Amino acid sequence: MNILQQVCNIEQAKRLKELGVMQVSIACFIGEELHLFNHRLYNWAEQKNINAVAAFTVAELGILLPATPKINWATFFIEENIRFCHVNLNGEPWGAYPNESQARAALLIYLLENQVIDVSEVNTRIATL
Repeated sequence: MNILQQVCNIEQAKRLKELGVMQVSIACFIGEELHLFNHRLYNWAEQKNINAVAAFTVAELGILLPATPKINWATFFIEENIRFCHVNLNGEPWGAYPNESQARAALLIYLLENQVIDVSEVNTRIATL
């Protein structure tokens, strides 16, 4: 599997940073380029005012999302040889994404933007990483 399918996309990464999510991940985007397992590189980029954002992995996003039975984001299906991850929110279809990491990131962004959860909750969970 391509590593870009295992992290949120760059637009989602930027939005999560704007929303105040702590930038702790095993991957980061510096400019448009993805770097893995290099937190020092992220810190260096931030010190040099180079645009760097955490590229959260599917596993990290699973930790950041709240555990609740009302959110079902793990519904997969294949249509015309394309794999989609469907998100159901409160039992209603909400979105379809090309992979689970983008689905999880989109859901986290939605929950933060609509104040269903607070960024402090997310940052408390991220501290466990």
